[in-house]
Amino acid sequence: MKKDMIELQALVGQGLAKRWGTDNREASERIKEELAVIEAVGCADYFLMVAKLVEAIRSAGGLVGPGRGVSGGSAVCYALGITGVDPLKHGLIFERFLHRGLKHARSILIDVDEVGETVGRRYLEERFACTYETRKLNVAPQYVTVDGCGEIGLTRIAELDRIAEVMRHIKAAGKKDPDLDALSD
Repeated sequence: MKKDMIELQALVGQGLAKRWGTDNREASERIKEELAVIEAVGCADYFLMVAKLVEAIRSAGGLVGPGRGVSGGSAVCYALGITGVDPLKHGLIFERFLHRGLKHARSILIDVDEVGETVGRRYLEERFACTYETRKLNVAPQYVTVDGCGEIGLTRIAELDRIAEVMRHIKAAGKKDPDLDALSD
């Protein structure tokens, strides 16, 4: 088992106890199933990245919304404090967000205030390649593999941003490129 997965399991275990208590069988089973999918898809690092981002914003006094979009169906996101809506209580479905047929997780949308925007941008610029809009951080999972290079200094974030911009222009122009398609999958 990879280091990221071990760390994710530990943090989710803490969140499980905090959010649902230690005796909630339904929550425990749901978490177990979601973690198995996360491990199979290979995106534990993505969940850790977003959880650390949200924690950094909150630690600086920024406000983070309760989450929106399909990530709201994730008990793992709820246990990590990424989202604030209990997917079990509201019958939300994890598979709309992530399932074994996907190559990476869908984006987790985070609404933040001005403090959160400032802290979030700085955090992401220092550690990860990402896309963002004013007061909304869209932490795109397809960058997780690439940003690992940026994080350890093999590729500077500015270079990754330029690459991402070129990719967006090529796709917007409707040009088909198998290598580009493979990169964005």
